[in-house]
Amino acid sequence: MAKQRRDGLTFGQRLAMIVCTALVALVLVAGASYGLWRVICQVGHGVLAAWALVATVAVPVAVWAGVRIGNVENRGMLAGLTQGADAVVNTANKVADVKVRAVHRVRNATQPAPAPYTVIEEPPLLLTGRGDDGRYLDA
Repeated sequence: MAKQRRDGLTFGQRLAMIVCTALVALVLVAGASYGLWRVICQVGHGVLAAWALVATVAVPVAVWAGVRIGNVENRGMLAGLTQGADAVVNTANKVADVKVRAVHRVRNATQPAPAPYTVIEEPPLLLTGRGDDGRYLDA
C-alpha cells in the first residue's frame, strides 16, 4: 500500500494530477496558437501591418502605465507601513513615558513626617512583696 500524505493523496495520484494539468494547459495553448494562425492567414497584409503598428505603439504606453500604477501602489504600501510603524512607536513612547513618570513620582515623593515623640521619665521603682525578714514591703 502506498504511503498517504497529509492531503490524503498518494504519489501516483499527485503525479497523475500534474500530468493531466500539463496536458490541459498544452491543449489550451495549442488551440489558441492554431486559432491565431488561422486568423492571421485569413487577414490581409495591410490589416496585419496596422495591428503591428498598434502593438508597437501600445508597448511603451503599457510600460508607462505599469510603472505609474506600480509607483502609486508602492507609495500606498509605504504609507501603510509608516502608519503602522508610527502607531507602534507612539505606543512604545507612551509606555516609556508612563514608566519614567512613575520613577520620578517615587523618587520625588515627600517622605511622611516622623511621628512626634516625647521622652517619658521612668516612674520610681516600687517594691512590693515580702522582704528577707518576711514583712511586706510597701513603697
